[in-house]
Amino acid sequence: MPYINDWNSTGLHRTFFGSVTGEEIFQANLILQKDQRFLSAAYVLNDFSDVTDFAVTPADAKLLADTDDIIADVKGPLNIAIIVGNDEQRMLAQQYVDLMDGTAYCCRVFDSVADASEWLEVLL
Repeated sequence: MPYINDWNSTGLHRTFFGSVTGEEIFQANLILQKDQRFLSAAYVLNDFSDVTDFAVTPADAKLLADTDDIIADVKGPLNIAIIVGNDEQRMLAQQYVDLMDGTAYCCRVFDSVADASEWLEVLL
């Protein structure tokens, strides 16, 4: 699964591209959570707008939310912006957001990096 992590002083802009599966997102999250910078990150911006093959299921979205909920209890507050490129991605991202409601993570779905960045600027 191709993705690029672009860290800055307050968080991570993670760009996925090409073909992506739910398992690959799960593995990317495990790698992220082991990174020392994750504990001090205020946000993660997950950009799926350049993904060409999105093989993620509702069960994958639930697994990602369940594991993130557990990590949220350790990590504490985190703002997660999810940028989607199509309706299928939007549906699954919104499922994740709905499942994360009431946790330490504040999550939203966006159609563009600009909109997500604007939201993050207000929160940070």
